[in-house]
Amino acid sequence: MATEAYAAGMERLEARLVMARDREGKLSLPVREAVKGMEGPPDLARQMLEDLRRRGSVVLRGDKVLLQNADTGLDGNDRRLADALLKIYEEGGFASPRPEEVPALLGMAPDRVERLLGFLCDEGRLVRLNKNVVLCYNRMRQAQDIAVAYLEEHGVLDSADFKHHIGSTRKYALAILDYLDARRITVRHGNNRKLAEKYRERLV
Repeated sequence: MATEAYAAGMERLEARLVMARDREGKLSLPVREAVKGMEGPPDLARQMLEDLRRRGSVVLRGDKVLLQNADTGLDGNDRRLADALLKIYEEGGFASPRPEEVPALLGMAPDRVERLLGFLCDEGRLVRLNKNVVLCYNRMRQAQDIAVAYLEEHGVLDSADFKHHIGSTRKYALAILDYLDARRITVRHGNNRKLAEKYRERLV
């Protein structure tokens, strides 16, 4: 593609992202949605995103595009609520509330909770293990380190015993182990877990 056409494509892509942030109030977009409808092959649109990242216009994290300065698009109340939401999960540890319980705790509408949860997860401050379990990053890292250290020493971890290692319940223990499986840090063998090959490349 000619340089002029490529530059024009980047301008259109950046304008789309700015509109999503400033007019639609979005804090992040899936990469697939960000480049939807762009002319040319998918790899070309991805290259444009990489160029925008190098320019400081966006942050790429996994399959998400974080809209640069999106948090400045939050009004003061949303920023306070995001901080309060983060505090709930930091203090909740391995007994954090279900996302559906948070609106009542903060007096916040459910769709607002989901929006701010998504923002905090995209920022890496929260980790959503599944629909019902969210942990703050430090707790997830702690649980991962406990599991990995045990497996490095013993080779096998009984899934049912993991709740005792983290001082929590079966619900949280299994959600954490399933998340580690999904990241290919651990591999499930019946009721046990073992370390996956090259697991250190995929640690949280």
